[in-house]
This record gives sequence, structure tokens and C-alpha cells, in this order.
Amino acid sequence: MLFSKWCTWVSLLHLKFQMSNKLISLILVLCFSLVVVGQTLSDSTSSLNNDSSQPLLNLWVVAHQAAPVREEPPSGLFRRAGKKVSETTPNEHYVISNSKILPFVFTTQTWVELKNESDHKPIGWVYWGEEQSPEQSVNFNLDSSSYD
Repeated sequence: MLFSKWCTWVSLLHLKFQMSNKLISLILVLCFSLVVVGQTLSDSTSSLNNDSSQPLLNLWVVAHQAAPVREEPPSGLFRRAGKKVSETTPNEHYVISNSKILPFVFTTQTWVELKNESDHKPIGWVYWGEEQSPEQSVNFNLDSSSYD
């Protein structure tokens, strides 16, 4: 009698464990689907990233803090940013040569490609912020001397 109750209890635990595995699998499939939809949205907006009417192109900016400079902005299924090549120097002047708007699941991110002010050599990509407005940067301020 005790053995049969123990077997029943073990079989119920086994069934519960199988159900929880199915639930976890379902959650993983749904999360993966969201990532794929985000990637599809990003690919469909890539043609907008080269629009010459973007408000950030050719702006002169000053870094107000050190920020990682990367070979490329985030891409791929898991939105991994490119390799870190350097950092911006606080109070250093840069020119924005390109920008990309990248949609994520619940937000969008703007990344900018910077050039040195002195020799106009591209140095890499830096996170600008969630808005594309020149006044909304996380790492930079507008260089007021470039408007004189």
C-alpha cells in the first residue's frame, strides 16, 4: 500500500515536471519570436538609415563623458555591438558622419559614426541615445563653436 502511494506520488511529480518543461519551452519560443520580429523590423528600416535628411549628420559634438567606440553598431539576432576599439575623450570634439536608428523590442536606439575633428578620420560607432534629436544625447553635447 505504501509502495503504491509512493509510485503515484512519483508519477504525479514526473507529470508536473513534464508540464513545467513544456511551459518553459513555450516561453522560450515566444521570446525567440519577439527577437526575430525585432530583427525583421530592423532590416526593413535599414533603408531609412542612409537618408540625408537625418538631423544628426555632419553635426559637430563634444563628448561630455568617456563612451565606448565600437567597430559597428549592434546587429544580428541578439543585437550584439561590434568590438570595442577605443573610447571617446571627454571635452574632445568630433563630427558625426553617419547615424543608424535601430529598433529594439520596446524602444529604438540611435548610434552615430564619429570622425576626428582634426583629420576627419572615422573612429567608429558610439551610442547616441533613444532619440535622434541633437539635444537628446547620452554621451555628447552640441559643439556651439561650429555654428559661429
